[in-house]
Amino acid sequence: MLARGQRLTRHRDIARVVRAGRSLAGRTLVLHVLPTAAPQPRFAILVSSHVAKRAVDRNRVKRRIRAALAGLQSNLPPGLALLVRVRRAALSRTTAELTQEIRRTLTSHALLP
Repeated sequence: MLARGQRLTRHRDIARVVRAGRSLAGRTLVLHVLPTAAPQPRFAILVSSHVAKRAVDRNRVKRRIRAALAGLQSNLPPGLALLVRVRRAALSRTTAELTQEIRRTLTSHALLP
């Protein structure tokens, strides 16, 4: 899984990624990407209560996305800040499908080899 040092936890860091980063839309996820000077990629996951009413559903999809990002993290360039915003369609996806969606979105925008 992702260590705490690999997560974007402060509101101002997340807001900077949304404001200054590039937005990459997929079917089930929206990725906001911002190059930074950090030595490793950092991640944040946002699941609105409008997407999933129950906390158990929001937490389940966040666990799946964290597992997907952990599998992709060795391929990501260092210093990349990545914010994952979840759409309603992601609630019914498996971890493998979410991994494939993130990989496809990042590859189509030349952020993954």
